[in-house]
Order: sequence, then C-alpha cells, then structure tokens
Amino acid sequence: MPMPSPDALGPALHRPAADQPALDHQGPSPRLVLLHGLLGSAQDWQPLLQALPASLRQQALALDLPGHSPAAGPAVDFAHWPAWLDQQLKTHQVGDFILLGYSLGGRLALHYSATVHAATIHAATTDAATTDAATLADQPRLRGLIVESGHPGLTGIDERRLRARQDARWVRRFWREPFTEVLADWYQQPVFAELDATQRQQLIALRGQQDGRAIARMLAATSLARQPDHRAWLATSVLPTLWLSGARDQKFSALACQLARDCPRLAADPIAHAGHNVHRDAPEAMAARLQAWLRQQPQFSAFF
Repeated sequence: MPMPSPDALGPALHRPAADQPALDHQGPSPRLVLLHGLLGSAQDWQPLLQALPASLRQQALALDLPGHSPAAGPAVDFAHWPAWLDQQLKTHQVGDFILLGYSLGGRLALHYSATVHAATIHAATTDAATTDAATLADQPRLRGLIVESGHPGLTGIDERRLRARQDARWVRRFWREPFTEVLADWYQQPVFAELDATQRQQLIALRGQQDGRAIARMLAATSLARQPDHRAWLATSVLPTLWLSGARDQKFSALACQLARDCPRLAADPIAHAGHNVHRDAPEAMAARLQAWLRQQPQFSAFF
C-alpha cells in the first residue's frame, strides 16, 4: 500500500457557485448530523449530546468519518465527500437535517453545504417543470449549518503551498513512525496550546487506537491546502449558519468574527472558557448557544 503522495496536497483553486434562495419546506424537525475532527470518533459528541434536550438528542446522528473506523470505509477527498455523506444519509433514512462539524468535520460540513445545497436549490428552482416533486421531497435536505472551529479555506497560493508542505510532513510521519509518538508531537501544535500535560496524555491514549496509515490518507485527501475557499459562497448563502469558536482560541475566534462581518446569514459566537475543541471544553455552554440559535430560526421551532 503506497504512502499518499505529498503532491496530492497541491492547491485546489476552484470556487463553488453562489447559492440560490432557500426552499420553503414544512415537515418533521430536521435531524442533527454530527461530524468529528481528524483523529476523532462519533463518541466525541457524547458530552454535547447529553447537554442537549431530548428533542435534539434522540434524533441526532453522529458519524465516524472515512478513515476513522472500518465501517466508515477508507479516506475520501473533497470531490468524493458529498457522495459519501449522501450515502450515509440514505442508509440512516435522514430527511431534513442540520450539519454540525468540528475542525476537519466542520470543513467537510461547509464543503458539502457549499456544493450540494446550492445544487439542490438550483435543481428545485430551475427544473420544477421536469422534476418529479415526490423525488425532490424524498431527498435529504440540508436546513442549517453549524461549524465549530472550522476554516472557510485559504485565499492565496502561497498559503496553500505552505500548508501543503506542513501537512505532507505530518502525512509522512503518520505513515512511517510509531503512531503514539507522532500524536505526542501533534498535540504540541499551537492550536492545542490550552491543553495541559494530563489532557495531552489522555488524548494520546484515546486516539492511539486509530490506524496511523488510515489517518495519513485522510489528512492527505482533506488537507486545508486542497479545500476550496468557500468565503464567496458564505457571503451570498441564505442557508442559516452558526460559526462557533472557543474564546481561548484566538485565531479561530478572530476568523469567526471576520466571517460574521462579511456574511449576512452567518452568526458567530465565541464560547467562554473553551479552546479549540468547544464541545469537549464547554459542552453545556455550547448546547445552550445551539438552542438559542435554533430558536431564532422559525423552521426549527418544532424542536422546542
């Protein structure tokens, strides 16, 4: 099995098309679909889910990302990610849904929204005369997007090249070196600066059960260097969007605030006493903010 090529981390410069007006749809409450970060698992969401009301928790669907469990299958890149998620939604009989993703999961949730949501709106508004209404009604429909500590995409070629080199080094290490030794260095990165020594050791023990080569493949396939810049879509999208960050994570809090200034339908809120991983550091506060945002959206009133 060959190591993922560092060349695979080259820049992805295409941009998604702008969104179209939202569909007017009435039906059952959307399900919350949760996507964890790199090295994580569906179980990571349990503290947050336990802090949510039963109306949200009982219908929630937390998925293992590709490359993170045998059942989820091997890594997929951005081009194939929407089809993978669509298949999961079909398997779990999901109708209307809200996507919530953390870090890598947030970037994948954003990419799905910027591609599939726009395409669905376009099909419904331009092909109404030739598309069977029942067919459209049976398709899973995205109703909202929640990104936790995610990135909208790099804007410059130099940024992409630098990130490609950085991620290629991690890919080589995950592929070749003892996994727990790589994890020890991984959790020394500035984004994890709020962790103390005990928390780092706990995470290394927890994540050490993963397959290092599967993680290497997923990192190579979904590097930030390969992600399209979705700022243009966010600025014009009518999809209700919440962008969360931890107040102790200055980089991603500043990024969220900038997006809120530039994107009319995007709400941003730093969560106090939390770092990069908000749902681990402050699950009750994050649950309260999610509920407050949902209450502001008339289409989600059935949750309460």
